[in-house]
Amino acid sequence: MVRGNNVEDVKVYGPGIIDGSKEAGWKGKTAMVPIDFRDSKNVTVDGPMFLNSNAWVFNSYQTDNLHINNIKVISCRPNGDGITLQSCTNSLVENSFVRSWDDSLVLKNYGDSTDNMTFRNMTLWTDLAQCMEIGYETNKGNQEVATISNVTFENIYVINALHKPVISVHNADDATISNVLFKNITVENAKMGSGDASKAGGGSEDNNQLIDFNITENSNWSTTAERGQIRDVTIDGVKVLGGDFCPSRIQGYDAEHTVENVTIRNLEILGQKITSFEQGKFQIDEASTKNLTIE
Repeated sequence: MVRGNNVEDVKVYGPGIIDGSKEAGWKGKTAMVPIDFRDSKNVTVDGPMFLNSNAWVFNSYQTDNLHINNIKVISCRPNGDGITLQSCTNSLVENSFVRSWDDSLVLKNYGDSTDNMTFRNMTLWTDLAQCMEIGYETNKGNQEVATISNVTFENIYVINALHKPVISVHNADDATISNVLFKNITVENAKMGSGDASKAGGGSEDNNQLIDFNITENSNWSTTAERGQIRDVTIDGVKVLGGDFCPSRIQGYDAEHTVENVTIRNLEILGQKITSFEQGKFQIDEASTKNLTIE
């Protein structure tokens, strides 16, 4: 394992494999996260492969100027998130492959705010949860003012999405999430809502969206009593090549805690150019959303 706390100017280079296959499952035991940087600065990770971690795979907390390039993640364990960045700033993740049992690419606030984060040129395979996820925990550190801002997901190829949303912005605390761009996203096989999310698998089929923007209160993830905001989100170029025509959702919490200023353009699902929310099977709560555009 590679661990760094309060370190600066660190480089981790591959090739090589960090294999967690012999570690016991994390529940009730220790989560053996194979690579974890905390409260650090100027960190580069380039080249290694991470195989079968017993929990999360790549974790970083309050790190500034993190560059992840050309890594490979294969994770098949419960809670096996691929790349999870918490309260990080000014960072770039690129040219990498992630197959994860849980969320593939994740941004959350467990301490300070998150700002200026980019994921680009990525290939994903997500078995259980979200492919590209902001939230749900957006102010776990109980900051007076918490934000997640200036986030880009660009040139992302999703081989399989088998359970929950491909594109998701979830806010279960009181942070403001703003200036988010999803650009050039391709989904080869959209099967959201399958597996244990399906009714046959005992699920409710309510997490099967292609796109999901939601402000909510949740007993598992919410820390703050107040709810937050989602602002200024652009989706430009999403193409679903095969699988199912899954719905999407845009829903705030109430009239004061809203999803606002969302622009969706160049959305194509199973060969159909989507030019209206109705055509795209969007579920929209008009009482908690404002200024939504699709073109």
